Amino acid sequence: MVAGEQISGYKCGACKRTVDIEKKLTISKLPNVLIVQLNRIVFDFDQMRNIKLNDRLEFPNTLNLQEYMLQNVMKEQNKKNKAKVVEQQADAEDAKEDQDMVVEEPTQEKPVNTDFAAQRQTTFADLEDPLDFDYKLVGVVVHMGTADAGHYISYINTDRNISGDSPEWGEVHKQNWFEFNDSKVEKFDFQTLEYNCFGETQTSLTGVSTSATYNIN
Repeated sequence: MVAGEQISGYKCGACKRTVDIEKKLTISKLPNVLIVQLNRIVFDFDQMRNIKLNDRLEFPNTLNLQEYMLQNVMKEQNKKNKAKVVEQQADAEDAKEDQDMVVEEPTQEKPVNTDFAAQRQTTFADLEDPLDFDYKLVGVVVHMGTADAGHYISYINTDRNISGDSPEWGEVHKQNWFEFNDSKVEKFDFQTLEYNCFGETQTSLTGVSTSATYNIN
C-alpha cells in the first residue's frame, strides 16, 4: 500500500513538461486508534469458491509510523529536489563553458530551469506535526474456521493507563491480557500470541484470520 509506483510520461501542469513521477500513499494525520485488517479470505478462480489463507504473517508489539507520514515523505523528497537542483546548475555551467569554447557551433541544448525545483520546495510550518508516531498493541481479533464458517475470539490488553513516557508503556508482553470468547472471559498468556494469531501453525480447518488494534502513545 505504501510502496511507490513509478509512472512514466506524466504531463506536469506546473512545468509543462513530460516527466517520470513516483505515486505513493501517505498518512497526513494519525488516528488515536489504528486498526489493521489482514485479508485472509480470497476468491480462488481455480476452485471457484472462497478460500482462507493461512500463510504466516507477523505483526509487532509496537509500531512507529513516522516513515509513512506525509511530512517525512515530503522532507525526503525535498532533499532529492535540492540535490537535483545542484546537479542541474552544474550541467548548466558545463554547457555554458562548452558554448563559450566553441563559438562556431552553438549548443542546441535547451536551457536548464534551475529555479523550478527550488520554487517547488514544500514549507512544513503549516503542516500539523504529530507529537508522537508510536503505537502499542492493545487488541487482536481472531477468526477460527474456514472461509464459509467459523468463530471470532478477541485478545485484549487491559493495561491502558500507562503513561507514554514510562518505559513500561511498550512492554506489551508484561501487561495484562484477557481472552474474550463469547461469555467466557479468562486470563490470556501473551507468550502464546504467536501460535494463536500469526498463522501457519494451524490447520486449514482452524486457520486464523487476524485484525490487530493499536493505541497511540
